[in-house]
Amino acid sequence: MPVLSAGEYRLTYTMASNVGVIISVAPLFTAVLSHLLMKPEGKLRINFFIGFVVAMAGIYLISFNGRELELDPIGDMLAVLAAAGLSISEYHGKGRGLDEY
Repeated sequence: MPVLSAGEYRLTYTMASNVGVIISVAPLFTAVLSHLLMKPEGKLRINFFIGFVVAMAGIYLISFNGRELELDPIGDMLAVLAAAGLSISEYHGKGRGLDEY
């Protein structure tokens, strides 16, 4: 329930561009969670981090388009909470037939 609330209210407290960039970090959270909990299968390789940095740079450029980043701690933390919740749900869906969809 807290993740659902975070998802609903994060746009009330912060800008949509901030939420877009923060939610884009969910794959990193998922990879780190998989690495910590599934050591043999969840190896983190340098190619993942290089791709992640390039993707985040592109997302940042598209989202902010020359504007400055304006942080709002409440809204941004709600977005981080929502990204973490998304990562946990993705991790729990893996291996249960849910990753095929």
